[in-house]
Amino acid sequence: MMVILIFLQISFNNNIDLEFAYPLINLAALHPGFLNPAEGQGVVGMAINPAAINEIDHGSFFISYSPSIRTEFTSNFIIPVDTVGSILDTVSLPVDFSFEDHGSFDYLGFGIRRGRWAFGLGFLRGDYLRIGLGADAGIDIEHSIEFADTLTSELIESLPVGVEIPVTIRLNGSGNANFLASGEGKLQSHAFILGAGIHDHGLDFGFGLQFEPVWFNANLDGNLAGGLAAAASASINSQSPAWTVDAQFEGEIYEDSLLAGMFETELKGMLVRFVAGFKKNFKFLDVGLSYHYLFPPSFNGNLSYQYLYPRDLPEIEIIDDSLHIDTINYRITGSGKIIIKDFVMDKDEEHEQLKYPFSKAHGLYAGVGLKLFFLKLAGFAGGLVIPDGSYARMLIGANLGLKIFIPIEGTITYSYQAIKVEEIPVTALPVIGANVGTNFKIRDIHFYLGGGINSTQGAATLVLPDYIEGQKTTENIISLRAGVGYEF
Repeated sequence: MMVILIFLQISFNNNIDLEFAYPLINLAALHPGFLNPAEGQGVVGMAINPAAINEIDHGSFFISYSPSIRTEFTSNFIIPVDTVGSILDTVSLPVDFSFEDHGSFDYLGFGIRRGRWAFGLGFLRGDYLRIGLGADAGIDIEHSIEFADTLTSELIESLPVGVEIPVTIRLNGSGNANFLASGEGKLQSHAFILGAGIHDHGLDFGFGLQFEPVWFNANLDGNLAGGLAAAASASINSQSPAWTVDAQFEGEIYEDSLLAGMFETELKGMLVRFVAGFKKNFKFLDVGLSYHYLFPPSFNGNLSYQYLYPRDLPEIEIIDDSLHIDTINYRITGSGKIIIKDFVMDKDEEHEQLKYPFSKAHGLYAGVGLKLFFLKLAGFAGGLVIPDGSYARMLIGANLGLKIFIPIEGTITYSYQAIKVEEIPVTALPVIGANVGTNFKIRDIHFYLGGGINSTQGAATLVLPDYIEGQKTTENIISLRAGVGYEF
């Protein structure tokens, strides 16, 4: 079969959406103790080091929120076209991009003291990543389709039974095709924190449990439908030495789904960690260390896919009401209509249950803070890694604080979290965050304010549009964070 296509008009509507969130980076703008095991104070810092809970006098409550910010731009990609017979050298492919730092409540904590012991309960929003894709393409074409077939009494009823006429069929005309596709991948988690602490022998000690449900799901749907409707003309050339075909034919190709597919997968698991730590505040130095033990997790889910594709040439129908069959002179005259329809499709599908057990892991987080009059210098680092690389959580950073009439804290942090399932990474994006914040107290209410940028939103706003020659329609790079605490 020979197919020649001449593209007359091509239209596209495509979009790529990226949403992400780094709650720990957000919280660092409010207080470095959220990341530094040496700097935590009460429910602030309990997640990284439960020893911080000992800072509670009677009771404490804390909540924080980060609003969403978004950058949007459009870019045109020039794609060369080398299809046989194409009258276009290139095609312009416009794509709408959207990058959103997804806002929400980052942290909620509650703590209370009972005698020598302090207890805490917290909720921490986990890293979040969502990628969405959409494509809608329409193509108007002039076409010429040529293929070989055999005329028999099944196609033309008035042909004598047993007569077989090999022919070449050619259809010329116009038509269109449409391609639709959409997909989404999402990774998200939340941590629920239980902690207890006691002050003994001049040190703050703490321990607790952390439960972190993790969800991952992905889906992709696509469909290519084509209709070469109202084919202007059709011709049948006889390849038989005995029979002649002089009839005039119209041609028509019914619109049909040429390709279709669907893919879905989902994984769920629970990360359970035992956490223990200590901290000590000297006059000029703060030190803290926490140990994290990850119980062996297991991720369960399912995978489904199916797709349809043409297995063979479509069925052919000939309307022969006005055809004349001359069985004496072996000649076909008159007029008729050739209809091509019902592509013969094959279907491939699968559904399976997934289960991926992981091994245990040990992790350490350490921090130190040097206090020099009105200046404070601090650093922190740590991580938790399963030896085979199936899970990793890394954190490293530093902060500089000025102790004036209100404290001003600047923090820079690198954060990375990844889960690998059968060599496929299911990961949040690695990120570097830079934040500045302050906090102050009015009676029993503690206010936290901060702002900052992260490398993902920064690249989406400052680097990527210039690199791909995009035109920005919405631009945001600095995000604000706020928190409030109450002591009772």
